[in-house]
Amino acid sequence: MMFSAPLLLTFFGALAQPFPGSLQVQAGEPVTAARQDKARAIASTPLGSDSPLDWAFDAVSKMPLRPHVKTRSRLQADLVQAALDAGRLGDAGQWAARIDNWRQGLALAHIAVFHAQHGDVAAAGTAIEAAEAFEATILAEEDQGWRRDRVRVRIAEAYALLGNTTMAATIQAAATPSESGRLAAMAVRTVDDADAGQQMETLEAIARTGDLEQARFALLAMGEFYGRALELAAPAGIPAQVPAEINKAKAILNPEAIEARIRAAWTELPIEPRIDILERMVDFDIQWKATQRAHAHAAEVGRLVLDNRWNPEQGVALRARVSELLQRADDTKAARVMANSALALYDTSREGIVNIFRGEALRPVAEAYLALGDSATATVVYERALEEALVNPNSRPRAADLAMTAISA
Repeated sequence: MMFSAPLLLTFFGALAQPFPGSLQVQAGEPVTAARQDKARAIASTPLGSDSPLDWAFDAVSKMPLRPHVKTRSRLQADLVQAALDAGRLGDAGQWAARIDNWRQGLALAHIAVFHAQHGDVAAAGTAIEAAEAFEATILAEEDQGWRRDRVRVRIAEAYALLGNTTMAATIQAAATPSESGRLAAMAVRTVDDADAGQQMETLEAIARTGDLEQARFALLAMGEFYGRALELAAPAGIPAQVPAEINKAKAILNPEAIEARIRAAWTELPIEPRIDILERMVDFDIQWKATQRAHAHAAEVGRLVLDNRWNPEQGVALRARVSELLQRADDTKAARVMANSALALYDTSREGIVNIFRGEALRPVAEAYLALGDSATATVVYERALEEALVNPNSRPRAADLAMTAISA
């Protein structure tokens, strides 16, 4: 989508970048008893040595590079992130080195972001250097464009977390529109309150005239302004020594007004991106103790899911997602009802779900029961997901299902 006029947006409060016509922001064998036992073991083994993550990484790494290098590398990089999330930094580094395509650079950038998030400046700097060195070697023609830019943008996140917003903005400005938009929400966090009005106008224009990904990123960035407005409205967020500045900022950063602008701008957006944005708003509602808002937004997501038609695996996964959201909004009763509804829908729809997508439907259900504190039911659902993977005679989707289930658990 080309813009009819150049747009200007200041990123990271440091550098103004023009928009040159586009967004610059971001039939299988039977399941034997032995296999069922193996599935139960995988689903219930805690993380650590010889854990599901280890089994999953070993399994996906056995995929032959030809013709599976893309799937293998994508899953390996996802497992690197899962290792980081589990605090297994050493494994993350070793696994990253075993990735054979451009996603090794992405995995190295994941490590840099991890260190930056934890305030380890020296380790983050070293990891950034490693990621940048690998990024410079991504020269294959098919890897130019969004693939290489995804690595660069992830590196930019590390720079921004370390406070080097100028470098982050420079990387963002040179990236393809589909990738640079990933930095929009992070950039908004550093915008001065005085510039919020202009920034939101630009984001609204992008949301209305950009393509689907651009609109989604722009609206998520507007959601960051919603979070800042809630922070400003919270008693602890108002520094009494500058009431004039606060009053001016509050006139712009008003939660109700920003939400109204978001809703006006998303009218042409499909339902799932709206759910993404509402989910982010619930994050902020919970963070700033806006309990009634959290309940209302979570309930709205529930209505969007129940009132619209989805294919069976989508419907199951989305109901599970609503359950988790309701639980986070402290509505345990409604969350339990929705989780049970998701599992019941899976049972009645199973034959209509292609076997390679059954785990995709079941994993969010298990996650919903984990959020409810029901680890027993969650384990049973994870077992079912792994058993469903065994129905497929193909080793590639089996390995992929194992990896995704290990990451989920």
